[in-house]
Order: sequence, then C-alpha cells, then structure tokens
Amino acid sequence: MKNINTTLSIISIVILCTLLSFVGCSDMMATLGNISLTIDLDTPEVEVASYTLEGNLVDTATRFTLNNITPPRHTLTELKQGRWNLSVKAFDDQGSQIGIGTKAVDLKEGQIVDTSLLVVFSQSTPLASAFTITGPSRHDSREGSVAGTTVKMEYRLASAAEDAPFSACSAGITLLIPGTYKVRYAAAHGLQASECLTVTVPAYTPIQLTITSTSLTTTKEYDGTNTVQGSITPGTLSGMLSGDEVTVHTQAVYDSSSVGNSKTITVTYFLGGADANNYLKPVDAAVTGIIQQKQLSITGTSVDTSKEYDNATRAEVSNLGSLVGVIGSEQVSVTASAVYRDKNAGTGKQITVTYALTGDDKDNYLKPVDDASFAGTITRKALTANLPSIQLSKEYDGTTAVFTTSGSLDEDDVIPGDDVQIHAQASYNSATAGDEKTITVTYNLRGDDANNYTLLADSSNSSLPGVISKRRLTATVGNHTKIYGQANPSFTVNVTGFVNGETASTAGDYVAPIASTAATTTTDTGNYEISISGGSATNYSFNTSDTGTLTINKATYDMSAVSFTDKTVTYNGTEQSLPISGTLPSGVTVSYTDNAKTDAGTYTATAHFSGDATNYEAIADKTATLTINKAVLTATVGDYSKTYGTANPVFTVSVTGFVNGETALTAGDYVAPTASTAATTTTDTGNYEISISGGSATNYSFNTSDTGTLIIEPITMTGSVILTGSWTYGETLTAVPTLTNAGPAPTYIWVRNGGLIAGATESTYTLTEADIGYSIKVAINATAGNYKGQVVSTAANISKAAGASFSGTISAYYPYSPATKTIVNVTGFDVNQTGLEANISTDGTTYGSYDELEIDSRGRAMISTTSATKVKIRYKETPTAFPGADLVLNVAEQDLAIGDYYAGGVVGYIYQTYDPGYVEGQLHGLIAAKSDTSTNGSKWSTNTTLTIGTGIGIGTGSSNTDAIILALGGSEIGMYGAKEARLYTNGDYNDWFLPSWHELLKLRDNRVVIGNFVASVYMSSSESTQPGWDPWPYFHAVYFDGDMRNHVFDKPAVTPIRAVRYF
Repeated sequence: MKNINTTLSIISIVILCTLLSFVGCSDMMATLGNISLTIDLDTPEVEVASYTLEGNLVDTATRFTLNNITPPRHTLTELKQGRWNLSVKAFDDQGSQIGIGTKAVDLKEGQIVDTSLLVVFSQSTPLASAFTITGPSRHDSREGSVAGTTVKMEYRLASAAEDAPFSACSAGITLLIPGTYKVRYAAAHGLQASECLTVTVPAYTPIQLTITSTSLTTTKEYDGTNTVQGSITPGTLSGMLSGDEVTVHTQAVYDSSSVGNSKTITVTYFLGGADANNYLKPVDAAVTGIIQQKQLSITGTSVDTSKEYDNATRAEVSNLGSLVGVIGSEQVSVTASAVYRDKNAGTGKQITVTYALTGDDKDNYLKPVDDASFAGTITRKALTANLPSIQLSKEYDGTTAVFTTSGSLDEDDVIPGDDVQIHAQASYNSATAGDEKTITVTYNLRGDDANNYTLLADSSNSSLPGVISKRRLTATVGNHTKIYGQANPSFTVNVTGFVNGETASTAGDYVAPIASTAATTTTDTGNYEISISGGSATNYSFNTSDTGTLTINKATYDMSAVSFTDKTVTYNGTEQSLPISGTLPSGVTVSYTDNAKTDAGTYTATAHFSGDATNYEAIADKTATLTINKAVLTATVGDYSKTYGTANPVFTVSVTGFVNGETALTAGDYVAPTASTAATTTTDTGNYEISISGGSATNYSFNTSDTGTLIIEPITMTGSVILTGSWTYGETLTAVPTLTNAGPAPTYIWVRNGGLIAGATESTYTLTEADIGYSIKVAINATAGNYKGQVVSTAANISKAAGASFSGTISAYYPYSPATKTIVNVTGFDVNQTGLEANISTDGTTYGSYDELEIDSRGRAMISTTSATKVKIRYKETPTAFPGADLVLNVAEQDLAIGDYYAGGVVGYIYQTYDPGYVEGQLHGLIAAKSDTSTNGSKWSTNTTLTIGTGIGIGTGSSNTDAIILALGGSEIGMYGAKEARLYTNGDYNDWFLPSWHELLKLRDNRVVIGNFVASVYMSSSESTQPGWDPWPYFHAVYFDGDMRNHVFDKPAVTPIRAVRYF
C-alpha cells in the first residue's frame, strides 16, 4: 500500500483498461465506445492511500472493478452502448472509505465521451453498533464504560456548552460516569471532525435475585384467622456475586380468613446482610391455598317410633339436642327433621334424623353428621268392603270361569292417591254343560298399596247354584260342479264354533253332520241342491240350515282321432279335393264347403260337424289348405362374345316343361322371359353375366336361374414413337408417340441395353451416370384393360457431359514485401468448393501435373511453392463429365495481410506500433493454425491449487506454454491444452503454442478473416486475473460467437484450442 499525497485541486487520472468482470454472454456489438474520465477532489490536502474505480451498465449484469488506480488520465475502452454508472472511491491506510464520487454517462455506439466526476471527502459518523456500553458494577461505584472506542475519537457531555472542549477516547475501552455523551472522530489528515453520535452510560442497575419455591403448608381447617399454619421454609437464593453477604426471610398470609378452595397465599420476601443494597429482592410469590369448613357435632336428639300408615315417611323429632364446636360467639344454629326408610307399613323400620345449619356464620362450618340409628313401626290401615254382583248362567266355553264384578271399598277409608282395590273371584265346579252346577266365590285386596291396608272383616267363601248351556256349532257346505255322465263329487261339510281350542276330534262324543243331493250319473245338465243333516256332541248342538249347489256342465266330444290336413299338388289339369281322416264319435256327422278345385291356386276347405246339442258342446269346424302349385317351365340362354366398344349381340331364351300337351301358344296368359346383361358399348373388357328375367302364365312359373357369359375382348393399339433431345449425360429425352387405340393412359418403359430402367415410367427421362456408354430406347404399352399392343422407338448411345467452366473473379498472389514468398494464395472461390485441381508453371510456358485444390470455408486455397509465375485451374474429370476448360492465372505479389496463408497457417494478427514485439520496418505477428487444433477440446489442468504465474499480454503465449508444460509435465496425466498446442507441427514448424488471453482476443477480432472456427469458446494460456476469480483454479477463455471477450473457466473444464506461432 502506498500513500498518494495530492496537492493539486484536480487529479487527472487516465485509465487504460480492458473490462475484467463481464459474466455471461450477449449478442455481439457492431461498434464499441470509449469514455475519457477526469477525477476532481473537493479537498486536495486529504491523505489518500488508494482509489478504486467501478462501473456497471444499467439493466444488465455487465460491470467492472479497477483497484489501485494511479495518476494521471485514463480512458475506458470497448464499452457497450447504454447508460453507465461510474463511481470512484477513496480509502485511507486503514482501508476505510473517506471519499466517493459518482457519474452517470450515456454512451452511444462507437461514441467517445469526455467527462469528469468530483470525489467528496468526509469522515463517517461513529456507528452505534460498534460500541458496547455498560453502567457501574455496584451501587457504590461511579464508573461505567464504552467499549469499541479508538484514539481517533473524542467525547464530551451532551449537556456541555457548544464551545466546550472534547476529551480524547482511549483505545478499546473509555471509562465514563453515568450520563449522556457526544462521541465523534477528531479532525485529522486534513479532514474535518465527523458528526457526533449520542450515547448514554446508564446508572447502576441493582441485580435481580431469584429464589426457588418456598416450602409451606397450604391447607388448614377454619379457625377464624388468615395466618398460615405450620412452619415456612424459604427456598435457595441465587444471583449474588461471589463474596457478597445477603440473607432472606419470608412471611405468608391468606387473602382472608373465610372458608374457600382457591384462596391466595402471598409469600413476601425480605433481604438482609451487608450487601443487600446491591440487589433487588426476589419477586413475591403467590400460591393457592385452602381453608376447610370446621366439622360440628350434636348430642341428646330423640324421635317418636310408632304411627299408623299415612302414605308419608315423616317421623316426629321429640327432642332437638345441643350443638357442639362453634367458635366464640359466631352466629350458628341447628334444625333437625326425621324420616322412615320408606312410607310402607312394617316393623323395625330405620328412621334417619337430618341436620341443617342456620345463622350468619354457618358457611364456615360443616353440619353435624346425620343420625340413622333410630328404628320404628308403621301399622296397616283398616278398610270396609262392599260385596260384588255375580252372573249365575253362561253358554259352554270350555272353562269354569264365572263373570263377577270386583266389588268396592269405602272411599273415606283409602288415603287419596293410593292404589288399592278389592277383588272378587268366582268359578263353577266343572267346565261341562249342565243345569245343576255349583259356583264358589272368594275376596282379596289388590293394588300397589294393598299391603298397607287390611279388611275389617273378610267375607266367607260362598256357594251358589249355576247353569252352563250347550254351545251351537254351524255346519256349511260349498258349491260343486261336474261334467255330464260323471259320478257325483264328495261333498265336504265344514263345522265352525268350537271354543277353548277344541276341535271335532277332541269334542266329547262328537258325531259329524253329512251332505247329499238327488242328482245321479245320468241326470241332464243343470243346477241341483246339496243339503246337510245329522251331527251330535256332549257340549255342542248343530245348525244344519246351510245348502250348496251341484252344477252339471255339458260334455265335449272327443275329436282327437279326427284330422283335416293340408294338401299340396302340382297343376295337371284334373280336379283335386281334401277328405277327413279317422273315425267320428258316435252320433257325429260331417259336411264340406270350398272343396274340389282344378286350376293352380291356394284354396281353404272347411269340414262341418254335428251331434247331441243338449249334453255336449258344439264341435268346432276344421279347415285345411288345398294348394295347386304352378308347373315349372325352365328358361336357358347361351354364351356370347364381342370387342370393346361395339354393341351387344341379341340373346335368345329357350323354354321347356309344358304339361298336358300345352305349348307357349296354348298356355293361358303366357308371356315369354327375356335375357339381358349390364355391359354396354363402353363397358371395360372382361366376362359379364347374361341373366334371364320375366315370363308369366296362369298355370306355370319360370326357372330363370340359368345364366350365360358375354366376353368383351380388348381392342389392338397401332402407331409409332420417336425420341427427341440430346444423347448426353444429364440431358432429358422425350418420347413423342403417334398412336391409335392407345387408351387414355398408355405406359412408358425405358430400356438400357435391353434391360428395364427401374423407376423410369414417364414420357421423359433424364440421362444418368449409369447410361454413359450404353444404348437407350423407350417402349409404349397400350392402356391396360380395354387396349392391347406395344410400340418401340429406335435406340441411341449415351456419352459424358462437357466439363464445367469458371464464373466470377479468381486471382492468385504471393504474400510478399517484406515477407518471404512461400505460398501462393488463390481467392474468389465458393465457400468449401470441391472438385478442382491446379497446375503451376515456373516459366510461364511449361506446366507440371494437376494436383487437387482444397478450398476452405473462406473460399480460399493455397499452393506451396516459391517460384510460380502462372497457375492453371480447372474442374476435375468425373465419371459423368469431361475435364473443364483451363483457367490460366498470373501469379501477382501483394503485401502480407491478415487471413493470408503463410508460414504453416493463416496470418491471424500483424503487430502494430503499440504492441510488444513490434519492430519498425519489419513484419511480425501471429500465425493461427488453419483449423482447430483439438476437435473435442482439452483440459487446462486438473490441478486447481497451483498458480503458475502466466501472463495475459501479446507476446506472452509461448512463454506461458513453456511454463505450463514445465509446471505440469511430471504430474499432469493425459493430454492438456498447452501440451497439445506445443505438439502441433503443421507446415513442418514445431514452435506452435497456446495463445495468451490478449493474443486470443486478436484471433477473435479477426475470426471471420482467419476462418474455420467451429467452436463457441476457446482456451487461452493465461490464468485468471479477474477480480473475485483466483488464478489457481481458473483460466481466461474467450467466446467467439458473441461479445463475451472475457470469461473464466475451471481449469479441469474441457475447452477447444487453436494453436498459434510467431512470425
């Protein structure tokens, strides 16, 4: 670090730089601009240790930083157009910023801007965050402190007068009594004192002590006070400084003396000891406590132990007794009530006395315990009964039950609300029917409360005479049917009315009733009565008045053996009829209608039947179909042929199969069938069916299934064909036909030496390499299908095409003056043109043999020779063309230029007067290899911790390459960029090397003229010099497909290279 003491009011700083911190790619600029910058200082006498210049392009990621800039003027070159924000910062020898100046510059494409900026110097205000402020450590001490001060700072009380002097701060910590101060940087090195920062040193803050939980009893029985019962033990006191004497004692009380479960107990702490004033006592604690009610007792209580049932549990307390345990004169009294266990009558029943407290202070006490030690008796209540009424007769029901009312009780005797009734029960001596039965009656009490009462005098069971009469059963019979001539069905009698689950099979001495009718097997059809009689049983009588009906229905004749069936015959000219088959039932006769027919047709015949209409159903008619089919005549037709385009011939139909001597002339309503086909005059060739249709007659049908065939044959094409065009490779031959009956689409076949040419099926044919030296002809076939025949042209032999001629301006020259003539450069060709050869003459008359001429991506070629005067160039002979005509060029001389083939490669750069290595009157520069030295790229190195110390400027690439190989030769495995460049030997030169960063930039600037750059980015031999990107892991790379003139890559990154050499 060196100090720059500026004594002038203006420092002119000229900065010649290449932007080192571009990161990322963008589109290439057409023309870059420059900024010439002058820096002015507002305080020239300030001591400055260093300056830094920074710039960034607005709205982009493009920026740069230049450290340690030195006088005088500087120019920023190769800047992209746009708004640039520039800043210059000044630093002292401690690295603190003491001044800054900024400037915004709008730069247009290709523009040079001359501008200036002013650096303003000032000292920054001290930062509050830099200080740590503490108060005094004890109540009897006055010293606080401000940590973080320096000897460059000074202070005074904030309350001091404006002209009061400042005192110097100490390095590190400045001791101050509590109060508010102003702190600033003192004036120095030509700089004014800084603005003040206000800081406050606080007064002593006592230390807050803490204590663990205090141990105390939190529950007590009510005693009329708020004091806590039992001992109170303080917890452990903590937070004192070592050696200090501090003690603690406590006091605890309830919030009131009354009873409660969530009472607050306040624990208050008190400090003692010699050092107690340095501390704050622990925060008073609050805990939850309980004051329980005090239990009271009673003595001398007595109760009455007997009563009559009264529907209540209450017992009488005869003596209340005395209350024991009330504190002092507090207002507390007691009441008592007694109850039986329940209200029901009984002996030895438990009686419980329940106590309750009254008075203003009753809530602080528990009442005496209820007393259940007493026992007593509840006697039943006597009732008077009123007797019921009894029914002395009934119809047999299978039981001994007698209907009786319940009787009643005297309403005045029953306590309202109780459930109690009197119940009377009577029964016969047996369940059977009879006139001299005995009835017995008994009485008792019922209801939920019956056990609490008793009858004054129970009535004696009494006996009464009774009667049970027989129950009447009902007999019914249903209706029945039968067919005339059948026996009567069985008549079922249904009996209903049994009681008590009895049935006909269980009723005593049961005899069932029966049903009958007067009708017999031979009785005529009609309705006849069914009547019921009989029936007996011990306990039942019978109602047999119900009747049923027997219906006799007509019978049906059995016609299953008689049939009347369809019949089909073929017309033969005689009468046809249908008979029935089978035997008719006795008494049945038959007659017919619509029977006996002769002509062909379908007829429905009916058979009618008659018999006994009184006792039999009518017999349904039977029908049958008589079908007389027409006789079949057979129609036939023969085969015929014709030529495509002609009319169809006449088709003759023959008919056979007439019967009974009839003919086409005598058959009724006869119409002959005809033959036809779908083919017409324009129908394509092929076989077409001749079909028969039509034909009719009264008694005949026609079989027209026979078919014939019409054969349509193709028509023959006639005519000729000739070929027009040149019989040379690449030319097109055209077939010109004159044809009749060729059809709409005749086909073409091209023939080479008798063999078909695949794919050649059009009327034209372009001659190919395969045709050279052979004969070609064409054949035309008539349109397939309706046409036939072929015509063929005359054949001819095919030869090569003439060689091509040059167009455009082709020139040849030696790069010379002061370079050495070693290579003829030939220009003016198409890019990467092929198929050319060249021949040189050293005397302008005699030429050697032709050699292939290689054209590069710039449309250039080179011929290595030192004494050529003329060059012949022509298109080479090919299998399809003869050699082209010679183009003779005179070899001229012209000054060596970038892009010329020279000294083993292509001239990539020629040194200018400002370049290292420039020699006045001599020609020097860079030769680039003709193409990329490495197609897939190479690593720079796998060692990312080694710094070799390479240069970046023009003239350092070769020494960089040597230094890299020397440093890596024994440790680097495999091929790497510097080694690969050094091993390159094109043009028999062995001094190729990996270009430095600035040398690679020159190749990038001239990349279009040099040519053959296929990669987007290339490796240099220069380690990184870009700020923030250390040299040991990175190297400079240059993008060739955009405006990224600088980029840094990891050394292991595989990157393409282009070797160079010096000339």
